[in-house]
Amino acid sequence: VDVAFMGRTAYVLVTLVSGLLFGDPFDNGNPNAKNGLYRIERDGTVTLIADIGQWSADPPPQPSFFVDTGVQFAMEPYWGGFLVTDGHHNRVLWVGKHGSIQEVATFGNVVPTGLEAIAGLVFVTQMGPIPHTPEDGKVLVGGPGWGPYEVASGASMLIDVELGPRGR
Repeated sequence: VDVAFMGRTAYVLVTLVSGLLFGDPFDNGNPNAKNGLYRIERDGTVTLIADIGQWSADPPPQPSFFVDTGVQFAMEPYWGGFLVTDGHHNRVLWVGKHGSIQEVATFGNVVPTGLEAIAGLVFVTQMGPIPHTPEDGKVLVGGPGWGPYEVASGASMLIDVELGPRGR
């Protein structure tokens, strides 16, 4: 679902390839299917860095959700690792380049989706619960130890936020 670079190394975020959907497996029995962060090696092979799906399922957030592994939407390089949104479990995770995972923000039923990190600031888009109405769509900004604060709202399907021309 997303690709980011740290230096010259590409990392890929993969979601909805393993786990349980309403209690039934949807990975077709493939033991190699993992929702997580992968590093693309110089020879083109991939290495699973962090099994975000398993981390999310053990133990699941409360209340439990019908996709136990979460649904990751976006990642952004941040402090030597990556911020990752989990729109299904309503949280933002920090995933280290060596596999550590920490929850850094938890929200109500707001479906966090896109990310942008600029000079220590983190922007997060939210599209709100289904049916994703314009009053639920928001862009928040926060940083270490403060926020998040709403900086924009009024669009129903906000899926990403990016730095624009002249740093806007």
